[in-house]
This record gives sequence, C-alpha cells and structure tokens, in this order.
Amino acid sequence: MKLLTTVAFLTLRASALVARAKNPAPYHKLDDAILLKDQYIVQFQDGYTLEEHFETIGIDLSKNATSFYPIEVLNGYQAELDYHTIHELIRYDPGVRSVEHDSCHEIEDAINHDQEPNKMESEIRRRWIDQFIMFGFWYNSMTTAGVKLKTPIPDSSSRTIIGGAGLGVDIYILDSGVKINHPYFSGRATNFNGKDTTPYTTPPITADDLQGHGTHVAGLAGGDSFGGSPSANIINVKTHWLGDNKKNVASVAGVARAISDVVAAHNTKKAQRAQSPYFGFAGSIINMSFNLRDPQGTIAAAITAAFDAGIVATVSAGNQGINSQGSLCNHADTVCVAATDNQYQAYKWSNYGRSIKIWAPGVSVESLSISSTSPFTIKSGTSMAAPIVCGIMANFIGHEKIYDDAKLVVARLTANQLNGVVELINDSAWPTVNAFVDCGINNPTKSPAVPYMNAPQGVEWGGGLFGFHGKEVAGVKEADVSAAPTTTSAPSAAASVNVTASELWGPYSTSSNLVSLTGSVDPEPTAADGSIGDDGIAWDDVDNSTITSSPPSSAPTATPCFGNQVQASGCIAGELPSSSPDSGTKPPACEKADGAAGSKPRMNTTIAAKAASDYCNVLISGKIVLTASDTTIKPYMQTGVAENKGSMTLTVMFDVDACPSDGSMTTLDFAKLGLNECFQDMYTAFSLSCVQDSTWTNYNPDFTLEGGAFESDCGLWLITSDS
Repeated sequence: MKLLTTVAFLTLRASALVARAKNPAPYHKLDDAILLKDQYIVQFQDGYTLEEHFETIGIDLSKNATSFYPIEVLNGYQAELDYHTIHELIRYDPGVRSVEHDSCHEIEDAINHDQEPNKMESEIRRRWIDQFIMFGFWYNSMTTAGVKLKTPIPDSSSRTIIGGAGLGVDIYILDSGVKINHPYFSGRATNFNGKDTTPYTTPPITADDLQGHGTHVAGLAGGDSFGGSPSANIINVKTHWLGDNKKNVASVAGVARAISDVVAAHNTKKAQRAQSPYFGFAGSIINMSFNLRDPQGTIAAAITAAFDAGIVATVSAGNQGINSQGSLCNHADTVCVAATDNQYQAYKWSNYGRSIKIWAPGVSVESLSISSTSPFTIKSGTSMAAPIVCGIMANFIGHEKIYDDAKLVVARLTANQLNGVVELINDSAWPTVNAFVDCGINNPTKSPAVPYMNAPQGVEWGGGLFGFHGKEVAGVKEADVSAAPTTTSAPSAAASVNVTASELWGPYSTSSNLVSLTGSVDPEPTAADGSIGDDGIAWDDVDNSTITSSPPSSAPTATPCFGNQVQASGCIAGELPSSSPDSGTKPPACEKADGAAGSKPRMNTTIAAKAASDYCNVLISGKIVLTASDTTIKPYMQTGVAENKGSMTLTVMFDVDACPSDGSMTTLDFAKLGLNECFQDMYTAFSLSCVQDSTWTNYNPDFTLEGGAFESDCGLWLITSDS
C-alpha cells in the first residue's frame, strides 16, 4: 500500500477550552503491532458533532491538522496529531468516546495448524484482518459505510477495507488501454499476456493508453489506496482505438476474442490451482465501461462463456439519460451499473431501466491520469461507476477464493448492497432497481467474525494466498454457500445446454465488424450538453427540475409468495392478460408455478435466457414478420430443462392491442425490432416480474423463473412450462 508523505506536524494550541472532562477518554494501542507515528483515530459519543468538538478543544482540526479525514460511520475522524494535542486536549473532551493509536499489521497465516480442530469448531473466530487507509476520496466513504451517510460528504476521506483486498484477483480492464507504469499501481498492472501490442484492435497497435479513459477506469477498480481492490492485479486488455474519423471504435470480433482469451487464461490458472492449492490465484473479473451493438450475439456468447467459467463482467449503463438499450447491459450475466453523485442522487445523464443491477458513484470522480504533470484527473459517467463495483466484487472474490462460481460473486454483491437509498431515479417508463453498492465491511447487522454479509466463517483474511475455497480451515467449517439465494444472477445451466468451446467460437473471421462507439460506448459528457467546464474536466450537477423524484422501491414482503403472483409488485396476484382496448406495453403476468394452486413447473433462468437469445436470433435471421393476417409462428421448445424434468416453450403471437398507441408500429418485424428489444420482450420482462426468491413457498434456487405473458411491441410474448 502506498502512503502519502506528510510534512512535519505543527503543534496545535487551543485558543479556548470549555467543559473539560475530569478524566481522560480511554486510549487504546496494540502492543504487538507497528504503531504509526502521530496517527490517531478519534471516536465521538453518539450525537456529538465535529463542530462541538472543535469548539470544546478550541481548534478547528479540519483546517489546522496536517492530515484530517472524517469517518462518518464511526462518528469521528482520523488525524495526524502531536502528543500534547491528543493527550491533553482531545482526550479531555467529554464528547470523545475513545482514542486509538493507528497501527499496521504484518499479514500472515493466522491459523495454528498444530492446534486440534475440535478445540476451535464451536468458537466464532475472526479469520480476517481489516486495513485502515487514511487516503481516499468521497466515493470510498460512500461504498464502505454500510449505511447511507449524511451529505455533503467531504472530498477527502478515509476507509476501512479487508486487509489485502483483491489479493490474487485478476481484474481485466477492456478499454482504451492502461498506463501500467503509473506509480499508483505499484507494479501490479501488466499488459495482457505480457504483450506491448494489443491484438484486439485493427490493425494491432500499442497497448498503451493514449486517451486516458482506461487508466482512469483501472484506478477505480484497483488503484493504490483509493481503488476498490488495491491489492488486485490490473490486466490491460486494450480493445479500443481511434478510427479514421477520430472517433473511438472497437470491433465485435476484437471484444469477443479478448473475452475468449481472458476465459482461457482464467481456466489455465484454475487448473494450476487445482494441482496446487497454494497457487496464489483467487479468481478473475472483467470490467467493460462501454457498450456496443452486438446484433448476432457474438459478444453475448463470450460473456456467457466467461460467466460459466466463473468470471463476472461489470458494464456501464450508458450516459444518454434514457432506458438502457445496450447489448452488454441487457445481458443476463453482466452486472450493469448506473451512476449517482455524492448526494446519492441519480446522475441526470445516467441510463436507467430494467437492465440496471446496481448504482454506484459516477459524478466528478477522481482517479488516475495519463498526464505526465498530474497523476489524477476527474471524469463523470457510468464508465466510472462500473469499475467501482468491479473493485468491490474483487474483494469478495479475493477473500473467499471464488474462482469458479460467478453466481456466488453476484450473490455477495446483492447481499451487501444498500436498498432504497438512491434518489431521483427516472423510472417512470420502466422500474429501476434502487440498490447502491457497498463492500459490507461496516454493515451494522453482520457478525464481527466475517468481513461482510454472508461471508463464510473460518476463511482466512482476504482468502490470502493460501486460503481454501469450499473447504474446512483448521476444523472451522465454512457456511454452506452453494445455495445462497439471489434474484440478480442466474442459477447454473443444466448439462443439457452445455456447449463446447469449438461450438462457441470456431475460427475467427478475418473481416472484423467495426462499430463506432460514439453514443454507445459511454462517451464522456460533452460541451454540447453543458456538462463540461472550460477546463475540459467532465462534471455534472444534478438538475432537479428535469428529473422526477420517485419513492424507494417497497421492501420485500415477509409473507411467503406462491401460485399466480407477480414478484415485482410484492406478491400481488396476477392473471394472464385478456384482450384489452388499451394500446401499448402492459406489465407481465405470471402463470401459476408454485404452492397449492400451482400447476406449472418452474424454469432455470440461465437456460431461459439462452433460449430467448437463440429464439430471437432465429426470428431475426429468418426475417419473420407477424401481422394481423399472419399472427403465429412455430414455438421454441426444450424438453427436460424445467423443474422435475419438465419442458419449456417460448413463442410470440401478433397482438394488435400491444402496438404503440402512436401508430409508430403496426407489425412485428423482428429484424427491425432488433436483438436487444426482442430479448427484453422475450426474457427480461419475465426475469424482473416472474422470478422467485427465498421468500417463496418451496423455493428452489435452481428453478426460480415462472412462466407468463407479456404484451409489448405488437406481440404477446409467452414463456410457458409443462410437466
């Protein structure tokens, strides 16, 4: 970890003292630790404020201390202070609860392997070590607090994270390149496969970052001190370049190849770890702060392969201020991230909608620069929000060594998110999840024995280089995490739909499909929309006059759900729609799939998502058009893939009542509709409304999707199941 150099501390003198306590507040230090000279953590009594503290001791430390960082979650601060100030002034403030001398710890194996296992099985022991970092930015506070902080949040901040956060994790940055020799990577950043030239551009060019976007993104995921996982490996996978028109471009083949090669590298390391559990590989994660069209589902297939191998991909929602339409964002296996500012308010240019999985800071975010004169720069956009989530997910991967279960990684993200804290979400057209990213370390409801919610006990700090995923550690059994319920990620696909690598990839095409990313690659806000200042720094202020406030989504019901009910509405009974005079899109309705009244087997979400993608590709390539006189098509059926070996059927029928009321669409032309919209209608609507979670009767984590019907885009879209 890199620490900032500070100048000599000037002795602070009190101008006035009031209400001096008779006895000093407790002072704590660890005798077996390395104490940091003149570094202290001060914690207040409940309800006590910094302003009251400064008045009592007669000094405004935020202006006079060499380093001063509020810690709101502790209701206190960290500062560099001399002996007299800490022991003669601060400890005698009645509002001070305690003073702790800051310290650092040598990280080593905490398990005594000579101890008999049965002496530890009944004990709840803390198998992780936290790390206090004095240097950070406002978004570090927001994503580690465990609660919604009071605003405004100071620009400079400190935080507590897992010791060695992200150690052994490979974070693959697919972007414009990464300045791997940046001092704030401390040698942890490398070019993919050690190549100075990237093979994923046309023609191959230098792997260096010539635009600055990728370096900024990489810093947020894993930069020293302020990155989400400051001990992770940053791997530069350059996929973007400036085309002849000087616009940022990428090829579908280039991005798909990059993901494919990442999967291969990941699988190689998994095999090495299987041969030796002491091999220091914890897992992998991909960040893609861009979106591009993927009409044939090439990149989507690569993402699915990565997920099946155990790799999650975080992607950005886009910066157009609309319902997100990007192929990557809409993929069932990606974590699509929208952006907020430092007030927990939705960024006015952030896309929204049913594809969003989580929100993260993304406005005026400071991170690394490629400039030779300044190591930092400020950017805004969902491009910044995605790597913040990526870095936090790398925490979970590193701690538990989750190298083969992408579903579990997403489950950890969901279990630790803050619900209902994002404000001003523009979700009038489509419901948008109200969940804000958090690493979980300060979650007030978690056990002190674990670093975040649902983390198994008995796992070494950060997983360590020698942690054991899915095994006992010195007789302390891990919690059963194989069936951790989640509604934001899909269960593992059944064996009947597994495909080989050759079936997925085959020979690469020599003619890459170049796609301009302008307008779809999370472009930074431009001067045209008034969101860039004269200095060229991207910034934005939330305009309350243009965003409609919406209340937080309702909390999940405690009453078990069953039968013909709609999940998104909190276990509200639904019925299959009948003909209606109302035109346009209508909410999905779910068939009876559980409980006493249930008659239909439930389905696996991963299999359903793949089937929907395959079916849409067939309808598009076949140039199918449904009209009032040609209303039906051959359904798509798979047998043996639903609950109790039942069948799953997908089909679409022309529905005039589902056509837009403005007359803009009178037929269902699948080629014109496109893969993104077809997939949303065929699958995404059901995955939001007709999916069951652990509150449902007879919950089965492998089969969580009910069938149902959805009216939209001149079609009645159906997913049904039969025993």
